[in-house]
Amino acid sequence: MAIFTANVHESAGFQRARSKDQIDLRRLDILSAARLLLDRGDMSELTLTAIAIESGLVKSNIYRYFESREEILVRILIEEARDFVLALHRNYTALPQRNDILLCAVVFAHTCADRRQFCQLTSAHAATLEKNVSIPKLQEMKLETAQLIGEAATLLNEAAPSLGPHRARQAVQLFLQMLAGLWPFANPKTNVVEAQKHPSLIHFNIDFREHYARACYVILLGVQATPEPTV
Repeated sequence: MAIFTANVHESAGFQRARSKDQIDLRRLDILSAARLLLDRGDMSELTLTAIAIESGLVKSNIYRYFESREEILVRILIEEARDFVLALHRNYTALPQRNDILLCAVVFAHTCADRRQFCQLTSAHAATLEKNVSIPKLQEMKLETAQLIGEAATLLNEAAPSLGPHRARQAVQLFLQMLAGLWPFANPKTNVVEAQKHPSLIHFNIDFREHYARACYVILLGVQATPEPTV
């Protein structure tokens, strides 16, 4: 079992953030602390107390900047999604030709696979991260997410104009849903890894990058075969 190790900061000189710049800086400190903890261990073990200690605060002070642990993680996911879209733009721009559906699928999958926290948080988004966030905050974050999905869909449509805008957006949404389902299977807990060493269970051990690229290709083939709406 992975265990988070938190750095205890000197808190005697702690001062409450009052100006907008100070508040923004403190929020960034908290997000950075959560990112470090995600790198060290499993997300299920990342607690608000651990985040507070890593960022040099007490737990009650975290609530001045974020509603919950889940809001912190969704904010990190949105940051990761922005970085992902930028990388996807670079990678699709570098393609040697347009409408190569296989290459479009592979590039999308590999751009995801290069970003562990993006994959990890996407896999937990719908099932876990949305359960402890207020409706106004959830709406705000979903609107940001929808915009980023739209940007990714635009990039895919530019790389494969034969898809059309509607099918490109549908494909991106299906890509992300597949990512959410596949990631946990490709990154099982330690006890599952041990269990799957049995010779009869070897087929459960999958390479995420390879399987996800194949799944994205199948999705694109299926989406491409459906008619683009005329309205």
